[in-house]
Amino acid sequence: LVEESAFRDGAMLKIASFQNALSLRDVSDASVTNKATEVRLNRVEKERKENLENISQLVQDAKTMAQKQREEKEKQKKIEAEKKLEEEKRDKEIQKQKEKMKQEEEARALAEAKQREAEKVPAVYVTAEALEAEKRSLQVLHAARERVAAYSASPEAKRERRTIIQRLTIHVQQVACTKDQVVKKADDIIREFLTPATPEHIRTYAMITLSKKILAQCDVQVAKLNRYAFALAEVLARCAAHIPELSEIFVALLRDACPLAVPKYYPFLKSKYAEEKEYFKICGYAPSEDDPNAFESSDSYANRISGYMLLYGAYVQVSRVVVQNHPHSIDQAWAWFSRLLNKCPPNRQTAVALESFLKHGGYEFVKTYRNQGVKLLLVIAQQWIPKLESARDPDAVPVISRLRTYLNERKFEILPEGSNMPKTDTSSLTI
Repeated sequence: LVEESAFRDGAMLKIASFQNALSLRDVSDASVTNKATEVRLNRVEKERKENLENISQLVQDAKTMAQKQREEKEKQKKIEAEKKLEEEKRDKEIQKQKEKMKQEEEARALAEAKQREAEKVPAVYVTAEALEAEKRSLQVLHAARERVAAYSASPEAKRERRTIIQRLTIHVQQVACTKDQVVKKADDIIREFLTPATPEHIRTYAMITLSKKILAQCDVQVAKLNRYAFALAEVLARCAAHIPELSEIFVALLRDACPLAVPKYYPFLKSKYAEEKEYFKICGYAPSEDDPNAFESSDSYANRISGYMLLYGAYVQVSRVVVQNHPHSIDQAWAWFSRLLNKCPPNRQTAVALESFLKHGGYEFVKTYRNQGVKLLLVIAQQWIPKLESARDPDAVPVISRLRTYLNERKFEILPEGSNMPKTDTSSLTI
């Protein structure tokens, strides 16, 4: 038993020793395994890091490559854009030069056309008969001025000239729209200045002064009160019947102030007038009240034309029944109408002259010439006014309307307002 017990204990010790050896071996194997695993993990981690670094480098390289490509593309685009801008700029410059050349050609063609047109357009629209009539009246006026040249310049006659001017001014201002007053003023003027006993130089000076004073009323009274023209016209006609030379002097001065009384119309052509002043002066424009170096407006000029032509129309319509020896009666109206319609172009100025002349002279004209007179008015309505309307001048619309109204309503069959003056009123008591 003791031996068996000792054998068993020995066996147990061996077993324990063997187990201990096995345990030591397992520990050693585990340590080796762990170390291998650690080495493997370190290698894997190293490889992973290297791979990450490689990937990062690849990404960075890719980014750098992409950035370079973008920069290259942007640079290429910039170059192309600059090239395109240069081409556009060059194209615009070429187009600009072409347009400039085209404009120069058009301007040259227009200038040549205007030059050709200017060569066709006369310096003045007027008939030969009108020029001849104007020449005769101007000769009478020049002769009258020559006769009074010494008298007008004489210092010794200054007081006498002033007295003549004052007396004629008073007579003209006292003319009223009554038959008695018209007769009285005409007789007063004839008695004081136009008798055969009056010295020739005084008579001539008085005729020139009287004509100027009556024409001056066109701006003052006639333009505001149209019927006043009939009273002035009859006073003048009665005086002119006594001395026909007075009529020629008056008409010459009227035509000088208002060329359309000839009738005569000056077109504006730059090739014929060095300055606009020259044109305005020859047409009869008055100096501006605000600026002595300028001229009145077109509206003011048209109003003055109207005043002059209202007076002229009233003058020619004075019947020879009223003034037997009237030297410038209704036959002059036929001449004026035919000369205007045959030669002068339809525009605002000529239309104003025509309408004003018709307004005061149309009734006596149609009454005298009857059917022939009506035919002439039909020419105005059917041919002359349509040409005026075709110009589409907005400033001419009012006068076109007045002309149409006058003709359509046959106002030429009605006595013009103011022509049939009453015999007397309170103004006849003027001393």
